[in-house]
Order: sequence, then C-alpha cells, then structure tokens
Amino acid sequence: MQGDGTQGFQNKDIISILNERFLLVEVDISRQKDLKEDYRINYTPTSLFLDIRGKPIIDVKGYIPTKRFRKLLRYVGENHYKTTAFSDFEKE
Repeated sequence: MQGDGTQGFQNKDIISILNERFLLVEVDISRQKDLKEDYRINYTPTSLFLDIRGKPIIDVKGYIPTKRFRKLLRYVGENHYKTTAFSDFEKE
C-alpha cells in the first residue's frame, strides 16, 4: 500500500466515504503478481471491491467518472450487491 489510498481521488465527499467505510489498498501488480493472478487483474486501473472474507464483490476496469463511482460506493457500502446486480442498481 502506498500513501493513504486516496491520492487518486480529488472529490472530498468521496474521500470521506472511502475513509469511513472502506479499507483502501493500492497494489502494484508488477510486484505483487500473486494478487494479480488471484484476483485476475489484467488491466490498470482496476477498482476491486472485496467482502470481509476477501471474496470479490465487483471489479471495474478503467477510469470511473465521479457520479458512477459515488453510485458504486453506495452499491457496495450499503450492501445492495447482495440483492441487486450493479447494472440494475445503476439504472435507479
């Protein structure tokens, strides 16, 4: 992990949500190849959300616009992923 994990984010309310509800880890997949393989990360950037047991919830490849990222944080942080596909949640 490098820094506080929020260095790529500029929006203060998103940084606040991330710091309050999530454990952020920045992985250098060129050095941590085991994580790259375990989680099948082949594209950077990739935002990968895991449950408390380390099981993947959702991964999003590439840049995520602020509005969509905020919705993604709600989807994961409020446990909507347990009952709804993200594609359906995004339409709400």
